[in-house]
Amino acid sequence: MKYIIVLLLSVLLLGCDRLAPPVTVFDISKQVELYKMCMETLPKGPDSTVYNDWAEVVEECRDFAFWGSQYCVRNCLHSSLPYNPDLAVGR
Repeated sequence: MKYIIVLLLSVLLLGCDRLAPPVTVFDISKQVELYKMCMETLPKGPDSTVYNDWAEVVEECRDFAFWGSQYCVRNCLHSSLPYNPDLAVGR
């Protein structure tokens, strides 16, 4: 009986890793590449603006690059992010 309990506890503890949240990292070189690509696709900025709307455009490119460079490196079973274990710290 003790053997069965130990076996069940071992299985439960080993399965807990699947419940752990995904580990994500940001690839800085990919972030720079995406930011440059976004900025190059924009038309020439306005000569003058009443509001700081051009800063909003730049901020959108920055956000696009930031989130576009995010990768999952561990516990990625339920993650919609691209998987790239080569970016894991310590590899």
